[in-house]
Amino acid sequence: MLGRRSCSARRLHAMAIYWSFRIAAFLVRLAPLRVSYLGGRLGGLGAYYLWVGGRRRCIRNMLRVAAGDEVLARRIARRSFAYYGLYLVDFLRFGSMTREELRARVVFDQWSLL
Repeated sequence: MLGRRSCSARRLHAMAIYWSFRIAAFLVRLAPLRVSYLGGRLGGLGAYYLWVGGRRRCIRNMLRVAAGDEVLARRIARRSFAYYGLYLVDFLRFGSMTREELRARVVFDQWSLL
């Protein structure tokens, strides 16, 4: 059938995603937090500009938030992609954090209630 990838193409795609994730996790954990955040923000902005369909859908959703203001909707969409890149940095770094590092980063004063 047209439009369907072969099993080997799907497997190759899955492996590329897996190894991209592993390499990104390694680099994010290796770099200082500020550098990782810069990379995450730039990666999110890169995704915004390169992923046409995702950008278009995000802008369309943000038009509701921006009360129909397209310039504002584009700005909010661009920022949301950049912030998502920051979120991914935190997600990737989380796996290598010790309990003490996590407690130092999270502001929460009711640990005894958990």
